[in-house]
Amino acid sequence: MTTFSLTLNGLSYSVATSDPAQLAAITACRAKYNDALPQTVKDGDNDVPNPDLMSDDTEYLDYVFGHWAAANPGFDQAALDAAAASAFSSYAGQNPPEQIIESVPLTGDALKNVLKAYAASKRFGIETGGITLNGLPIPTDRETQSKLSGAVLAFQAGALSRAIDWKTSAGWASLNQTSVTALASAVAAHVQKSFSNEKAVSQAIDAGTITTAAEIDAANWS
Repeated sequence: MTTFSLTLNGLSYSVATSDPAQLAAITACRAKYNDALPQTVKDGDNDVPNPDLMSDDTEYLDYVFGHWAAANPGFDQAALDAAAASAFSSYAGQNPPEQIIESVPLTGDALKNVLKAYAASKRFGIETGGITLNGLPIPTDRETQSKLSGAVLAFQAGALSRAIDWKTSAGWASLNQTSVTALASAVAAHVQKSFSNEKAVSQAIDAGTITTAAEIDAANWS
């Protein structure tokens, strides 16, 4: 059992875990926090280590649960134990572990809002991550979506009549109106499906059946 001694609201508390995965996740979260900070700062003309870097896991957890304590006045050791168990489990459930909800564990609407933001980020990655159509890799980024829509409209309006040259990561393709329409339809269907999947995840968050980032990752995004 590893016990971390914390100072919260000026008083001494402790949290503990014996789970190796949880201990590794805590260390990984601290590393992620440190990596996001400047590693050195100026002290006069000299570069010195940034004092905001967390030197050990206890200091990191003191910071994390300091936020939690400020949001949960009147807590006791039992409440802290429950919060720590939830936080450590959440950390260990992420692969790779990363700090998604800084003031863990959030509850109620605050938690739902953060989870929905994470779901939106995941949807965006899927939406713009590309598809494969007839063996060709097709980008689905926002610029490609717009260009395909523009090409379809141009064909429909008669501004385009001949096949157009279209560049893919696998090389050039010649697309007539039928091909452009089929390609745009496939991309649009992919985009709509990603939003529909995000809607389902968002509804599950509201219903309380999804309560962690790991459960968002495990949802049906295909």
